Amino acid sequence: GAIRAGKAVVVGKDGRVQGDVTTQDAVISGTVVGTLVVESRLELQSTCKIEGEVQAARLQLEEGAVLNGTINMGGKVHTPPSAPKSPPAPVEESRAG
Repeated sequence: GAIRAGKAVVVGKDGRVQGDVTTQDAVISGTVVGTLVVESRLELQSTCKIEGEVQAARLQLEEGAVLNGTINMGGKVHTPPSAPKSPPAPVEESRAG
């Protein structure tokens, strides 16, 4: 599922995230499959594997890190809007008698 954190996200060496991650800063040592949106600094450590889109203002990539996907960096990072809420289902009134 999606992760949205105000300050920081850390994915450990044995961690796996399947979904979108939006945060201020992130340190990734494990696996992320999805979109990574980091408003400030993203650190991809040597044991990490990323598959998907990466948006970050700054990126540190250690030797050995695997990144398969697209990278968009520098400038202001555009955080995706929250999922739109579906309109409420219409209510049918029943009249007795």
